[in-house]
Amino acid sequence: MEILDENGNENDLSSIVPGTIISRIHKVVTTIRSSPQKEQDFLAMVSAAKIEPPNLTVIQDVATRWNATYHMLSRSQKLRVPIDMFIASDSTLKNCSLLSEEWKFLDHILSVLKPLDDVTNFLSSSKYPSLSAVIPCYSGCIEQIQSIAIDNSSFTSAQMAIEKKLDEYYQAALRKKVYATATILDPRFKAEYFRGRQDCVSVKRRFYQDAESYAKHSEKSTAEPPQENKLTWIDRLFKKSKLSNVHEEVKLYLSEPTICKTSDPLLYWKEKKKAFPCLYVMAMKHLSVCATSTPSERAFSGGRLLCSHLRGSLSSEKLTALMCLKSWLQSGFDA
Repeated sequence: MEILDENGNENDLSSIVPGTIISRIHKVVTTIRSSPQKEQDFLAMVSAAKIEPPNLTVIQDVATRWNATYHMLSRSQKLRVPIDMFIASDSTLKNCSLLSEEWKFLDHILSVLKPLDDVTNFLSSSKYPSLSAVIPCYSGCIEQIQSIAIDNSSFTSAQMAIEKKLDEYYQAALRKKVYATATILDPRFKAEYFRGRQDCVSVKRRFYQDAESYAKHSEKSTAEPPQENKLTWIDRLFKKSKLSNVHEEVKLYLSEPTICKTSDPLLYWKEKKKAFPCLYVMAMKHLSVCATSTPSERAFSGGRLLCSHLRGSLSSEKLTALMCLKSWLQSGFDA
């Protein structure tokens, strides 16, 4: 694939090194954000370039977020003109200028990073079940990145490194039954996601075993203390039928069609509580777990605002309850 320069001529992409583009933009952004004075100078250039809104500034990337680099590059692309002006005005950045074809090549870099941004945003929400989407999201993200083909060895190497790392996460998620169980318990996916995959049989077998374990635990927690010597052979028949009922429950659940993406899985299970009592308990346990720590970090980051110098006597229990209550209200939780 080739891109056109400003004169309409084709430029060879093979000589462009994506890593140097990212590192140079990172250095420029870090310089702009290094002091209030430099940022004010940059904002003046943004205003001079007539970019809206006039206070739009660069975004600094961080190592702990998958989508941070994407946001930094995406915003930098929008602020290309003032960034070029800032580089020209700062002698320490003379080696950071980007050629026209390098700015255009940024589109290809963003196309690889966009799926990571989509996955991060989707899995970081607290307004809908997300643990069940981890395995499908990893797989879908890999497929999206693999579909991008650019004639550049450095770009391809970086692309393959991203795919390899995602595949490691994907395989690790498959090895932990909690992810696959959550996916099957999500009526938007069920076992349909695993259909045709090599691990389909083993995943379904583990799900049946997990359901049996829940049924046994439920039976022990709700039944009276066992008195085997007082059980008649008819009582034992009913006792044995507990697991067979669970198998029928799973078969019936999996035989029903999946619901649409916009439907609420939790509302589905609320309506199916009596039809699938064992699976309902499993679903409430698995689908209530967030896929990432972002929702909890978001909730507890506001703790300092709640525990001000005027409310220093709040106990840890009350402070925790207040933070959770605030998070639930903001998420639209309906008591």
